[in-house]
Amino acid sequence: MVTLQVPARTGPAPWPPRLLRDTDIDVQGIALMVGFNNADNFATAFRERVGVPPSAYRKASLDGNSD
Repeated sequence: MVTLQVPARTGPAPWPPRLLRDTDIDVQGIALMVGFNNADNFATAFRERVGVPPSAYRKASLDGNSD
């Protein structure tokens, strides 16, 4: 069995923005999918890399304001 592991200090894998935009998977679910232990660590890494928390990114994408 292969396990995906993404170190928390390097930030999220490239696809979380797409998952936030294009699915209704909750932030905790996305965090676990991309290798984080919990949503808080994922949110911190996402915010450091993208500039906003995942929840704000999702809201902006729903409002039509994301890249």
